[in-house]
Amino acid sequence: MRDLLNSQQVAISLTNDPDCKWSLSDVVLPISSRIGGEFYFVMTDTGDDPPVYHFLESAVYPTRINISFTSYIRERMLSLIDLGFRQQATRKLTSSREKEVVSIINEQYPIFEQMRKDFTERIYTEDIVKRHITGPTEFQTRWVDEIRWLAVTHELTKQQIHVPWNWN
Repeated sequence: MRDLLNSQQVAISLTNDPDCKWSLSDVVLPISSRIGGEFYFVMTDTGDDPPVYHFLESAVYPTRINISFTSYIRERMLSLIDLGFRQQATRKLTSSREKEVVSIINEQYPIFEQMRKDFTERIYTEDIVKRHITGPTEFQTRWVDEIRWLAVTHELTKQQIHVPWNWN
């Protein structure tokens, strides 16, 4: 509960800034914040499983970052499990091979990020039709099955580079 109250305070502080062009409304419910410079929120008037938005201090307007709250929570949970990619991308570079790996990761990550977003939105649409939320294990199994056959996945694996969101 304290985190929600803190997120509310961060949201009020950021949107009360004279340079901010966007303002909070009664339907905005901050759900998380980071270091006082950004917050995540849902709008309570957009259904039972609302999209999640992100507002960054330097931004003019919020950005939708996930199609639904349940998808957002599932991604947050899975990202805690899949630390290999982030560890590989952020460790100290000491060799030319490591620099090459980070360069490849930086080049390929946006491709995987867009594929993951599209996949998440497709699963969300299926969930609505089924009236059932796909759990994290099933979601991740389907994701791995989907990316397994991609040339970029084979190339990264061949070079012993961790594939984003891949548990294999």
